[in-house]
Amino acid sequence: MLFSRGNAKNVALDARNALKKARRIAAEGRWRSVLPLTRDEALWGAEPRLAELHLIAAREAGERESAAAQVARFVAASTLDPTIKFVLMRELLVTNDTASTWAILGADDRLLSHPLFLKTANRILAQTSSKTEKADVRAFLRRTFGRPEPARPSLLRFDVAATRPDLGPVRTPQFTWSADVSPDHQTRWAATEASFRHLLDIGRAPRLVEFSNVFIDPIGQIWTEDGRMVKSKGVATPTLSRSDVRTVPVAFNALGYTKGIFHWLTDRFVNTSFLLEPAAADVTVLLRATAPAFEAASLALAGIGADRVLMLSEPVFCERLVLARVGFAGLRWWGGAAPTVLAAAEAAAAAAEQDGFSAPRRLYISRRDATRRAIDGEDRLEAALESRGFTPLLFSKLPFAHQIAAAMAADVIVAPHGAGLSHILFAKPTARIVELLPVSPGTHHLRFNYAKLSILRNLDYRAFVEEPPVKAALWRPDIPALLKVVDGALH
Repeated sequence: MLFSRGNAKNVALDARNALKKARRIAAEGRWRSVLPLTRDEALWGAEPRLAELHLIAAREAGERESAAAQVARFVAASTLDPTIKFVLMRELLVTNDTASTWAILGADDRLLSHPLFLKTANRILAQTSSKTEKADVRAFLRRTFGRPEPARPSLLRFDVAATRPDLGPVRTPQFTWSADVSPDHQTRWAATEASFRHLLDIGRAPRLVEFSNVFIDPIGQIWTEDGRMVKSKGVATPTLSRSDVRTVPVAFNALGYTKGIFHWLTDRFVNTSFLLEPAAADVTVLLRATAPAFEAASLALAGIGADRVLMLSEPVFCERLVLARVGFAGLRWWGGAAPTVLAAAEAAAAAAEQDGFSAPRRLYISRRDATRRAIDGEDRLEAALESRGFTPLLFSKLPFAHQIAAAMAADVIVAPHGAGLSHILFAKPTARIVELLPVSPGTHHLRFNYAKLSILRNLDYRAFVEEPPVKAALWRPDIPALLKVVDGALH
């Protein structure tokens, strides 16, 4: 027992103290030390966040299977609030424990009416490799909710070959690891790269499907006129008839919550190339009314203007709703994404030229105004790069078209990890990319996004990898070591 309890009344206090201490240690990246602080099931009922943190710590410490089994048993036997159960099931799915998650989901009748039920069941279906488990989940859903509304292949098409395209000579990302980086990060990258390349090998060609006569709300939830959910995001939907809302004859679902530009460009913008075909001239693109400006701006550059975009603030009824089935790995079929990417790049270059903007051949994407991962001594780094012919640009101060034009024109792009590197989607095939890459426990799956995008584009990608001090106000990278990587890319 880690904390002294005089009686049951003190359990809640013990749990709060344990959570506070465990969070402090987790912030330092000492995950193995977090495990004993969060392992006591007697405290989980009073403070379920301890169970959640235990799963996270076990995942980072390489002990996920035993921790997942323990948490799954606890959740299945507990009378926790359903919302809390769904939070813990979400973490179980991060560990890919679909069997335990389904055992919990199917055994507690209180969960059936929760908005997150269908979302969680669909995640299980997407993640599990067990045919038996898939069959059990689908049979349960049919018995409980009826047969789901099927998507049908759309008459609209991506202009792609049915066969998987040959990427040609494959470039392998080159990592230079700082001496302070844990070997665990190198192991994780090797596993991430192997898994990603396998996904490229088995991925399907981009395709379009449709639903008929459905409602869709601004967060992308889809349901039928009789109230059956087609796609849930875990939020309750209103009871509506088509006369209550606007009707859209043919709509394309480009809705999504975009925190940064990377996921807009790679998850949704690249899915819009079919909209440039004459057959799709009558298709209305659905965006959230609160979407960042770069969503509509990038579509406009690609030739999909405001007259074809509906900014959604409330549900609409769609006689035909088109959805793209692509996924990140679907970018291997570059022909499916290229039309809008190239159209936007050409329009951006023309706009930049008209504005008198001169795009540099050697580009440094600065983070001088960053509030996260700010670099101590970035002025020294910029000066060293300028002596090598680089031009520092602060993308946050540039018009969106100028950002794309700069990435498109550059022969070499150097940048710290950040949203600015998303623009390598528009880079020329011969471009060389150098990323100053920070890694820390719990973030490796996010940090390798630009390496994976470079694999998809078959770009020459290099990274200098450091592990910054936890909670440091400023990041003090090893500038001389980074410059060696840059010099290697230049010669």
